[in-house]
Amino acid sequence: MRNNTIMNLYDTIRSQSWTVRILENQKNDDLGAKIEFYDADYDFEKDESGRILGQFVACYYIETLLSGEYGKPIGTGRGLNLMGHEPKWSISGEGMDLVADFVKEYLKHNQ
Repeated sequence: MRNNTIMNLYDTIRSQSWTVRILENQKNDDLGAKIEFYDADYDFEKDESGRILGQFVACYYIETLLSGEYGKPIGTGRGLNLMGHEPKWSISGEGMDLVADFVKEYLKHNQ
């Protein structure tokens, strides 16, 4: 079973509930830990313990979101469009700032 950390996020700007899950780096993956986003309005996916996550939307390497390689990093007021063809699946800059705090706290204790 892989170790994971979960955050429940309510994006007040977009009135949308999310489950955000950090997956620790796997042995065969040298790019680092990943972060998954689930639309919490649905109950399609569960984690290994049976906890409902929601409908899977997107997955990113944490390093990609924290770097400035593809625009401003998260935690700088930048929002994130998780799926271009589905307007509902975007997180506001305020919401992504909360995600950045969650990720940084995780990294502080797990590096």
